[in-house]
Amino acid sequence: MRTRRLCLILVLFSIGLVLFFQQFQLEGLDQLQLRRRGDNLVQAESVLTERSSDRLRIATFNLQVFGRTKSSHLPTMQALARICRQFDVIAIQEVAGPGQDALALLVEEMNRFGPQYSYLSSRPLGRSAYKQQYAYIYNRQLLHADLARCCAIEDPDDLFEHPPFVGFFQVREEHSETPFSFTLVNVRIDAENPDRELELLDEVHALIANGTRAEDDVIVLGTFQADSETLDSILGPAGLASTLDKGQFTDTRLSQQVDNIIVHTTATAELKGRSDSFRFMRRFNLSLQQALALSDHLPVWAEFELSEAADGQE
Repeated sequence: MRTRRLCLILVLFSIGLVLFFQQFQLEGLDQLQLRRRGDNLVQAESVLTERSSDRLRIATFNLQVFGRTKSSHLPTMQALARICRQFDVIAIQEVAGPGQDALALLVEEMNRFGPQYSYLSSRPLGRSAYKQQYAYIYNRQLLHADLARCCAIEDPDDLFEHPPFVGFFQVREEHSETPFSFTLVNVRIDAENPDRELELLDEVHALIANGTRAEDDVIVLGTFQADSETLDSILGPAGLASTLDKGQFTDTRLSQQVDNIIVHTTATAELKGRSDSFRFMRRFNLSLQQALALSDHLPVWAEFELSEAADGQE
C-alpha cells in the first residue's frame, strides 16, 4: 500500500511539473524570473545559426547611446562583447562621447577570446547639440580595412542629421584567391524626418558605386526608421533591396522593424540569402530588462561569400 501511494505521488508530481513548464519558463542571468509561454518575447526568439567557415557575416548594431555609462559597467561590456563576437564586421550607431574610450574598451573585451578585432570610427556628427559617432568593428584576421578611404559623406547642405559614414573592406588574400571587396555605408536616419533622408540613399549609393574607384558591392546598413516594405518602395526603383523580410523585428521588445541591410539586387551576388536579426535574449539567457540595458535594438546580420562572384553570376 505504501509503495502504491508513493508511486501515485510521483506520478502526480510529474504531471504537475509538465503542466508547470507548459505555462512558465525560467529566465534571467543573475536572477530567476517566471514568464508565461505565449509571450511575444518567448515565442519569437531565435539563436544565431552556426557560422560557416566560407561565409562572411556582416552586421549592424545600434548600441543606443554607447558611451561612459555603459562602458564603465563590466557586465554590460562583457555581454556586448559576446554579442559582437558573433560577426566578422559590425557597423555601430549611436556612439556617444567619449566614444573612443568606449569603443576601445569594447574591442579590448572582445579580444580576450577568439579572433582579434580592430575598430575605426567617425568624428562626432550631427547638426543639433546631440552628436554621435559611427564605428566599424572588424575581425582583422579575416578582413583588411582601407583606412585612408574611410570617411563621412560630405554634406554641405545639411541634408542628413547625421551624415553616413563609409568604410572600405576586403577579405584577406589568405582566405580567398579572389577576395571579396566591399563598401559599407553606415547610416542612422533621423526619426524626425525619415522620408527625406531615405530618399537620398540611392544618391549616396550611386555616388560611391560610380566614384573614382568604382565599387559595385556597396552595402547600406544601419537604423532606417522604416520597415522593409517602406525601404523597398523608396529604393527599389534604384535596384536596391532590403535583406530582411517584412515582419522580422529588429527592436529588443520585438515590436517593430527599424534596422536593416540593403544591397543592390544584381551587383552584389555574393549575398547568400541568409539574414536575420540576432535575438540575443534567448542565446545568453537574458530577461527583457537586462537586454534593454544593453540596447533597445537587436543586431541585424547577413552572410556573404568570401570570394568575389564571377561576372554575371546571380
